[in-house]
Amino acid sequence: MRILWVSDHPAATSGYSVQTALTAPRLARAGLADVAILASYGQQGHQSEFDGIPVYPGGHDAFAQDVIPDTARQFGADLVITLKDSFVYKPETFKGLRWCPLVPVDHDP
Repeated sequence: MRILWVSDHPAATSGYSVQTALTAPRLARAGLADVAILASYGQQGHQSEFDGIPVYPGGHDAFAQDVIPDTARQFGADLVITLKDSFVYKPETFKGLRWCPLVPVDHDP
């Protein structure tokens, strides 16, 4: 299985970055899937690597919706996991892709 994790760059300074830095390497080390990160925030214009995981740059859209489909196909993703509020995404972005929105709940009530 190949997972494309879409969120903030793991070395940026947001809560999403911290969760990405903790979760994506664990998924990769578990050996259940090849993992790549698409950084919708914190990296533009070049591909890099974080903890042995390829990191693709975001696009012009604030949530990388303009590059998610092509990046998922290029990577050969079986599953796209987004770690952001799901309401920011247009469903048509994920047409033909398996999408799993991971939605943070960070307040009470």
